[in-house]
Amino acid sequence: EVLTSTSRPAETIVLDWVIPQTDDAVSGTLPARTVRVGDTVRFEWDSQWSHNVYKIPQNTCDFTYGITIGEISGTKYTVTSEDADMGEIFFACEISGHCDMGQMVTIIVVNDNQLNAQQQQPEEEPQTIRVNWIIPTSDDDSALATQFPTTRVRVGDTVSFEWERGSHNVFLHPSQTCLEVGAVFIGRNNG
Repeated sequence: EVLTSTSRPAETIVLDWVIPQTDDAVSGTLPARTVRVGDTVRFEWDSQWSHNVYKIPQNTCDFTYGITIGEISGTKYTVTSEDADMGEIFFACEISGHCDMGQMVTIIVVNDNQLNAQQQQPEEEPQTIRVNWIIPTSDDDSALATQFPTTRVRVGDTVSFEWERGSHNVFLHPSQTCLEVGAVFIGRNNG
């Protein structure tokens, strides 16, 4: 196969598969990683710890539709074009409590065409992204929805949280849960 200037050989991305901690306190989830179709993600951990790797359909700790990827350090997952169609894939440790303590990761998947298109786009001015800050409900109003849809922003953009009535506040939750551990207060003023 001839490689052009827009393609490159597949890479192996090694993830330190641990419960993230800072000064003996849980700090949130593992940092997201960006990979390309064909790359392999290898999950490694110290053999003294018991972990596993599940691919889960969303970035929650719900393993109902999770797929076991492996149960030993060095477990590998090769990223597919179907993963790129989804844009993001999620992995978590299913061992009791590990995911809730932040042992999960978001993998952002791009294909060469997407990456090349992004690189060819001219620099854009920073934007203000407005978020309708409401308490989301499911379509049938029987239960609260679990999360807002993902909104992509770039460095330099401003995110404005706006609401029509009531009292709200905004926290940054690195763990992608509503746990207060590691949460950073952003504000309570509309806009």
